[in-house]
Amino acid sequence: MSFVAFHYRSYGTFCIYSKRLHNFHGGFTHYRNYRAVFSGLKKLYSLIIDHKAWTLVLLTVVQLFILLTSGGLARSDTTILYQLTTDPYFAKESIYISNYPNNFLFLIYLKIIYKISPENLVFNLSLLNIVFVNSSLMLSYQLVKEYFKEKIANIYFVLYICLFALQPQFIYTYTDLITLFFIVLLFVVLSFLVKNWKKMKAFYMASLGLGLIIGVCYNLRPPTVIYIIALFAVLISVKRSSVFSIKKIAMVSLIAFSMFYISNKSLSILLEKQDFVLYKDNYSRSLLYYVDLGLTYGGNYHHEIPQEIVAATSDDLNDLVKKDIQKRLDNYTPSSFIGHLYYKYYWITGEGMFGWNQERVLSEETRLQMPWIQGIINTGFAQKVRSIVYATGKNFKIQGILFQMIWIVAVIGILVYSFTFKSSPYHVALWLQITLFGGFLFLMIFEGGRTRYLIQFLPAIILLSSLGWEQILAFVQRAIQSNRIKNTE
Repeated sequence: MSFVAFHYRSYGTFCIYSKRLHNFHGGFTHYRNYRAVFSGLKKLYSLIIDHKAWTLVLLTVVQLFILLTSGGLARSDTTILYQLTTDPYFAKESIYISNYPNNFLFLIYLKIIYKISPENLVFNLSLLNIVFVNSSLMLSYQLVKEYFKEKIANIYFVLYICLFALQPQFIYTYTDLITLFFIVLLFVVLSFLVKNWKKMKAFYMASLGLGLIIGVCYNLRPPTVIYIIALFAVLISVKRSSVFSIKKIAMVSLIAFSMFYISNKSLSILLEKQDFVLYKDNYSRSLLYYVDLGLTYGGNYHHEIPQEIVAATSDDLNDLVKKDIQKRLDNYTPSSFIGHLYYKYYWITGEGMFGWNQERVLSEETRLQMPWIQGIINTGFAQKVRSIVYATGKNFKIQGILFQMIWIVAVIGILVYSFTFKSSPYHVALWLQITLFGGFLFLMIFEGGRTRYLIQFLPAIILLSSLGWEQILAFVQRAIQSNRIKNTE
């Protein structure tokens, strides 16, 4: 009879056999080592929450260090958008925006940053991503602290930093991080709306701001509307305070929807009238197209979409897509379809670095090329840093294993809270649970298979995990106190 325990030095295992009494001494030695590790982690946790301002300063220094040594132009959509921004001839010939008009708002953002400093576009975008990541942390932490216990807010603060802020995602200059920031702004406006529910001027302004932010989120990442759908589901299904009457909820909805419509319509008119990028209004992808893409085995295999669908216009796109969807479903057997769902779900949820390893968008060939940074980025030390930061680097597993372990910790918190659910102020936790479920459902039906798509749901993920870990730690503390009482009797 034996049991297996984790060996913290060799990352292997050791066994304790009941027939070999001398091995118990080694087991207890490792137990003491574990206690020392946990004690060290507890002190580090206390240090972080007691010195949050200095923690943010240190975090920013680490992020700038990663940017200066490892910054680069990511491949895939990011490269196309970079070319659309910097190369007028390419912008006049590419039908990328015609296919994906939802990226037009992000292209405008890129154009503005490019006009400010053309030669430092990617570097400046990465700097702004650092601002988005850290601002999202500070704003969301304050909201959690305001509506929940301070202990939960502290767990949220530490988990956000360890799980995401320390990751090099900010040098991937796509729509994910600016979307994260606007999602947090959505929470801020909703909080402001609740506080000023009876102050009509602030009420109307907050409702307009809510519609505008929803419009921005939708044009950056369409799945973010799931937050709003989930919010309506909660408002309809739970008992509300008499203060939040149906009449005023309907008023907020009408004002916000009107602003959402106006902002989207204005953006559509601007897209049609502008002349800096090619746009043909009958080439955009439909929802059915993304269902078809979601039915490819990995959930995002663009190369499996037939060329006739890729080249199709809106007039005959849906008919072709329906036929292809039917063909895919017919080709799946029950076992292969289950395999497809499992594979897709695995890559939606499985990677602790949110697609960094799967997508591998940065490499030595894509690093920053501005003359002023070459003295830093070409050093041997910077190359060693990139060997850890880049998924193609030989030492990447150091980073990958660390963040995967933190991701597992976060998932444990979510699972625990799912089984020990408690009511929360304004039903926030229920709202975020429905949002997260809706997000998973969306990614399973439409294009998915990338853990990076979870970044837009990070506030929900981290808060729900924090609520779970608050309950785990409270249970452990009660157990320790109970054990101490028994020992004193």
